[in-house]
Amino acid sequence: MEKSKRQPAVKIAYLKSKLQEKQSDNRQLRQRIKELTISRNHQRKKVKHLRVELEKYSRSAKYGSWIPDSRRISGHKYDLRIVSLCVCLYAFAGCSLRCVNRVLVYLQLEYGIAVTELPCKSSIENWVQKVGLYQYIHVGSDLWEEYCMILDESMVIGQQRMLLVLGACAQKEGAESLRLGEVKVLGFAVKASWRWEGVRDFLQEVQEKVGKKASYVVCDGGCNLKRGVQETGLIRICDVGHEICKWTEQTYKEDERFKAWIKEVTKVRFQVFMKQTAYLMPPKQRTVARFTNLSFVVAWAANMLRVLPGLSEVEKQAFGWLELHKTLIAEFAAVFNMNESILKIIKNEGASVKSLDKSLSICQKYRSQVPQCLIDKITRYLKEEKAKLPKVETIWNASSDVIESLFGKYKYKAASNTLNGITPLVLSLCIYTDTNEDHQQLHQNVKQALETISMQKLAAWKNSNLCENQLVRRRMLFKK
Repeated sequence: MEKSKRQPAVKIAYLKSKLQEKQSDNRQLRQRIKELTISRNHQRKKVKHLRVELEKYSRSAKYGSWIPDSRRISGHKYDLRIVSLCVCLYAFAGCSLRCVNRVLVYLQLEYGIAVTELPCKSSIENWVQKVGLYQYIHVGSDLWEEYCMILDESMVIGQQRMLLVLGACAQKEGAESLRLGEVKVLGFAVKASWRWEGVRDFLQEVQEKVGKKASYVVCDGGCNLKRGVQETGLIRICDVGHEICKWTEQTYKEDERFKAWIKEVTKVRFQVFMKQTAYLMPPKQRTVARFTNLSFVVAWAANMLRVLPGLSEVEKQAFGWLELHKTLIAEFAAVFNMNESILKIIKNEGASVKSLDKSLSICQKYRSQVPQCLIDKITRYLKEEKAKLPKVETIWNASSDVIESLFGKYKYKAASNTLNGITPLVLSLCIYTDTNEDHQQLHQNVKQALETISMQKLAAWKNSNLCENQLVRRRMLFKK
């Protein structure tokens, strides 16, 4: 009886001891699990760090074995030499974005540049935009003691109009007309249309950005530009090319002799096209601002009159009508000789008392060959410009050809579909003006631009300064 009573108690004591042993084992195992977890996390950190180092050295070996610190661009896998080469090929070699990539392929195959993976079109496009935006932001008042602004609105793409302001030294330097390396992009803005109020406000914003008032503004005779400059209180220097072209057009536009001659010139292009006499075809005329390139047509007509006696009968029959306009052609030749002489002096020497007096003497020289009304208009213009000069020794810029050249570079590479409008690649205008001989300044700007201009900052600038791309809008609509 007593033995049967002791058995449950012994069993309970035994089970309690076993429970205590298991609890002790569990505590030890939990502690071990905790230690292993800590060790595992520590090892994971080590593995992650080693993977980063491995990727770093693998990338270094892949993209050029070893990149010196001076050529390393923070946050970018390509070194400064490759990025600068791409930007320069696009800006100064006339290459398109895809052509830059093809040039790199050739250099890799023929000269073994140490890059196994070449940058794509989108990367090159982003680099060009970043460098352009960096240069646009960092143009300040330290460039010149006194500066002038060159203003134009001539770039119209689709429904968008761009107003561009270049800055240059106020005092004309050198014996040639302004070149791209002597100017900087101070500001540009895009709108559907520009009224004089918008021009005025834009010029004030540009002057605030530079930090001081401009000495004068060079622009053509557009009504909105003239009024906008006038309202800012700045002196307006007329662009000599536009002014002389305007006076010539006013003189001959309604002249019946000119209308009859230019009608025959236009008709003969269609008559001799695709014939044996096509090699004598006159130059193509501009539809808008025809008088800006009319000198080429006049030179062609004068040359044709000179060689006409020696031509074949078929060629004489096609171009013999020029004899009827011999007097007008000779008059036009004298007009454009006078105009070219004046333009050469003022564009190269600038607007000064000396150069304007030279131009006035040229007008007097051609008085017997050129209509008096045209002489009077050009003489009045030259005297008005002379009166604007503050001092006798002042030499100011009086030509906006440099801004037309800049527009031409952008339009040459712009998309043919006008629905694109003005794209962010317009920032390349800021790169075109950095044309010093060794491009050392551009080389420094590339590194700083890529390290300081983020894609978010670039996107913010696009949204606040450019109009909506109509081609993208069209594609998104048709995808629905």
